Amino acid sequence: MVRIFKRKSPADAAIEEWMAELHRAEKRAQSIDDDGLVKMVRESGERSADRLIAAQRLGDLGRLDLLKTLLVSDDAASQSGGIDGVCTAACNGREGAVELLADLPDNRDPELRLRGIWSLMMVADGTPGDLGSSTREIRQAAASILERFTSDSDVRVSLAAKTALGQAKNVDDVRHGADQLTYPGRRVAEEMLRAVNPADLEVVAWGHNSWGECSVPPGLAGVTMIAAGDGYSLALTSRGTVVAWGRNIAGRPNVPTVPTGLAGVTAIAAGHHHSLALTSQGTVVAWGGNSNGECSVPAGLAGVTAIAAGLNHSLALTSQGTVVAWGDNHKGQCSVPAGLAGVTAIAAGVSHRSLALTSQGTVVAWGDNGYGECSVPAGLAGVTAIAAGGIHSLALTSQGTVVAWGSKLYDVCSVAGLAGVTAIAAGASHSLALRARLPAKSLGTS
Repeated sequence: MVRIFKRKSPADAAIEEWMAELHRAEKRAQSIDDDGLVKMVRESGERSADRLIAAQRLGDLGRLDLLKTLLVSDDAASQSGGIDGVCTAACNGREGAVELLADLPDNRDPELRLRGIWSLMMVADGTPGDLGSSTREIRQAAASILERFTSDSDVRVSLAAKTALGQAKNVDDVRHGADQLTYPGRRVAEEMLRAVNPADLEVVAWGHNSWGECSVPPGLAGVTMIAAGDGYSLALTSRGTVVAWGRNIAGRPNVPTVPTGLAGVTAIAAGHHHSLALTSQGTVVAWGGNSNGECSVPAGLAGVTAIAAGLNHSLALTSQGTVVAWGDNHKGQCSVPAGLAGVTAIAAGVSHRSLALTSQGTVVAWGDNGYGECSVPAGLAGVTAIAAGGIHSLALTSQGTVVAWGSKLYDVCSVAGLAGVTAIAAGASHSLALRARLPAKSLGTS
């Protein structure tokens, strides 16, 4: 018999070194008490093996109280360790563990949100290997949190969540209480998480280009989010900076002129003639046209998790689940309904309207209702995403169907038979739906 010996590849060498680091970390953690394990996580620095092993031991011990302190820490290393530890506890069937990750979709660091998806995915998938066997209820709770990530503003995070839900847990199986979920599916999602890199994404623009709004700057790379306004375009990079191009001529609002020094941005929104940026500190920066006060961010506004820009008004969603609005209010689009709470997503119409999605999967609308675009259909529930157009409103349900209401012009609300949808968008007089494994379908005016 002939044996062929292969030279060790760099990847194999890296795996061996990582395993050696884990072994050394395990030895260091053996004689450390619980508080020492917390300290080991906090002081791990670049020693990710130390952080992982210490956090997993806390999870094995069921020290949810200590893991919670890590999750609410200010530094990313501690939060990352908290996620790993909670995942371990949940995988071991520890009740109340996965619920500690309920606020993870609101975390401002996309890298931590990605790590959370990876951890929740393991819990939802039944955790094969040596991590134990979580109960059906715990897996379903993890899957429920994963659902919230699918509408994340960072394309990597939303794609990761959708893949985790579609490939890792076979959505219907978890919803119907399957006892075992497939390990190959989880592996697919893990590989996807590693593969989605902002450097591999490019911005493509088409349509009216009189102002240069479709002239994407050469060399633009690492984009994680995009937004389109009236005659201008915005892009958010993985470095947290904003790039703008398009309308910026004398006599017009200086929309593409991004404020000097703007950094640490996690989300962007483009209105008619104004732009918004959400920073990692939970604050909002606005620039551009301000004739209706749409750029006059309310003093003291903080703890913001999402933003939306309408025609001449702006919206912000806070970590408390409340909505703050400012700008043009002549149609009541800034008159947030009294008592509105538990909001998870917001949308500002191309016209004079605002929408909010609640944690109960219901939709609340206020503002101009000339076409019935604020008349939410009775009984509408199970909504996972919303979009506000110029003359209509859209809702995406957990079943992958789209519900539309408002004007019948241009067939913008003709969604009969549309299924398997994963994302929606609404323009002035057209609608878009992204359908799994199929090209995007455009509805209405072309």
